[in-house]
Amino acid sequence: MQTNFFRKIIFDEKSRSLLIQTLVIGLFALFIYLITQQTAYNLEKRGISSGFDFLNISAGYDISIRLIPFSSEDTHLRAYFVGLLNTLMIAVCGCILATILGFLVGIIRLSSNWLFRNIAYVYVEFTRNVPVLLQIILYYSILLNLPKIKQAFVIFDTFYLTNRGLFSPSPIFKEGFSIVLWSFIFAIIFSILLKGFLKKKQEQTGKQYPIFLINSAIIIFTPILFFYLMGMPLEFDSPVLKGFNFKGGMVIRPEFLGMLFGLSIYTAAFISETVRSGIISVSKGQREASQALGLKSSFVMRLIIIPQALRVIIPPLTSQYLNLTKNSSLYIVQSPTSKRWVYRTKGIDLRLGEWKKDTPQMLQKIREIKSWQKQNPNNNPKDFFLPEALQRYTSLEDAYRKYWVYYKSKTKEKTWNDRHNKWKHM
Repeated sequence: MQTNFFRKIIFDEKSRSLLIQTLVIGLFALFIYLITQQTAYNLEKRGISSGFDFLNISAGYDISIRLIPFSSEDTHLRAYFVGLLNTLMIAVCGCILATILGFLVGIIRLSSNWLFRNIAYVYVEFTRNVPVLLQIILYYSILLNLPKIKQAFVIFDTFYLTNRGLFSPSPIFKEGFSIVLWSFIFAIIFSILLKGFLKKKQEQTGKQYPIFLINSAIIIFTPILFFYLMGMPLEFDSPVLKGFNFKGGMVIRPEFLGMLFGLSIYTAAFISETVRSGIISVSKGQREASQALGLKSSFVMRLIIIPQALRVIIPPLTSQYLNLTKNSSLYIVQSPTSKRWVYRTKGIDLRLGEWKKDTPQMLQKIREIKSWQKQNPNNNPKDFFLPEALQRYTSLEDAYRKYWVYYKSKTKEKTWNDRHNKWKHM
């Protein structure tokens, strides 16, 4: 009986495949278990806490570009949402700019003008073959080398372009502006309904209506009318040069502009090829038939070619949008916070040689710090002046602790605030 059972397992194909699959799954589960146990042991040994409790800990760092209020006293969870909103902001702005530029370049690639066609060709070939990271660094470096505050480029006596960013007026919304905004939304909805109605009427009667002009007038002049009826509930706070910086207004940082230009120009080159391939996919007979009917070239492209090309353009266009959103993570390369920590850690490394020459009492202090951290894993990291951004890097943690102990032994600054004020300017 047992012999037949083993023979069935070994020689029966179905039973053998089940046995092999069970062994593979069991070995994989064992591997995951051993990895988990080893990771938990290593974390416990180094005094590193796991889980999501850190989300409720004070962040201890600032974020220069943000859409919602944030300070170093806020939690990591709020920092996560700030970063999420920043990603959405750069993604939306980049997709809009890349789409406009990509469509223009894609259409110019098919132009009969030799000069424009070849300029677009050079742009596409050059941009697609240069890594996006290099392009971001290039645009960011150009922005950093713009004139200083007092030599700023003045645009329309309102905007000021400097190496610190683009200073512009900031809007101040007053009571009643929400009605203006709702009028704009209703004007868009009404224009869409009106377009459908006029299209049906055109199909029935054959009479062509200036739909674009009518809808443009509705969308533009309706909110303007309500704006004046509500007493102009919008003002602007313009930037004014005072001392060594502008006061008032708003500023678009060079980090954001460099990222926006880099991602948009790079992605637009790929979108232009997508648009060009979509236009080429439309049969030449469509263009010839429309020209035979006497349609203008602009109408042929807008009403005949582009609508048919969209079915080819949209799927790869979605992939380009996703690539742009993914590449927005490269902001960390030009982040002022990341550069500041790099400079600081370099300073730490330079001073470690001096630290090694100090007395054995230093080692005892470091042991006390490590012991305290194991006993208080969830404590605010800035109690030891250890930024949360560096906690995952053990060597930098050690360097930070060593330098902090060394610095306290050589100076009279005994509190974190005293140390922080001087460290900010390094």
